[in-house]
Amino acid sequence: MTFPMTDTSEAGRYRREMRVAADLAARAGAALLRCRQKQVEIDFKRGGEIVTNADRESNDIIISGLAVAFPGDGIFSEESPQAVPASGTRIWIIDPLDSTSNFASGGTEFAVSIGLAVDGAPVLGVVFNPARNEMFTGCVGLGVSLNGIPVRPTVGPLHKMSRLAVSSTEWEKGLGRFARTISMYPMSSMAYKLARVAAGLDDAVLSLKPRKPWGSCAGAALVLAAGGMVTSADGDPLRFPPVASGPFPGLIACSRWKHGEIVKLARALRSTVTPVRSA
Repeated sequence: MTFPMTDTSEAGRYRREMRVAADLAARAGAALLRCRQKQVEIDFKRGGEIVTNADRESNDIIISGLAVAFPGDGIFSEESPQAVPASGTRIWIIDPLDSTSNFASGGTEFAVSIGLAVDGAPVLGVVFNPARNEMFTGCVGLGVSLNGIPVRPTVGPLHKMSRLAVSSTEWEKGLGRFARTISMYPMSSMAYKLARVAAGLDDAVLSLKPRKPWGSCAGAALVLAAGGMVTSADGDPLRFPPVASGPFPGLIACSRWKHGEIVKLARALRSTVTPVRSA
């Protein structure tokens, strides 16, 4: 594992965390692919969302590994939010399989998401897409790498060739109508979309629906580590407390040059799109 930026005393503390998280993400990703090669067992959560045996196996790998490596840290996972209550300022926020629906349907846009928040701020992120073999790692102060190669967000303002990623659900609910005038396209997994912005593969992410922290923390840390901006759709900073006080009111991620334009776009689009429940 390599890091693109010069070490600092503050960021250097997280090198071990980065190595552990990347190893666990790789192991969890391998487990996801094994599950899909065999048989995906689908159940439903109380709210109607699907959950699979792969979600649970990935979750077990990550939680057990973090608990052994960092026994004093809190762990907050989508599949077991009550697993390890946090008593300190460090909290691991995990989505063991972001976009289970894409995974179950045979897609390639799902991801493992492991983020670390300190005092509510996302500081470290690992996002792994095992289907595409893309490992995004980053920490504020150390920069971001994609498969060991340093990466950064795109620079400059929006233009007609800019790539704006939105959720597949929001695309179907109305955002797709604007694709002719705004260069946007649908993609599953918020964690993966955020990681792609951090790496400069896409120019921005825009979501108008409420977002939960599990699929956002690691990706948000990556964008910030790469020098970009991540806020709510209203332009407010994101905080990641141990127990979520509620979903974020939408989400925007992009370079600093584009942020003001995306916030204005979010305000203009909000009244035109059918509301979507939190995810």
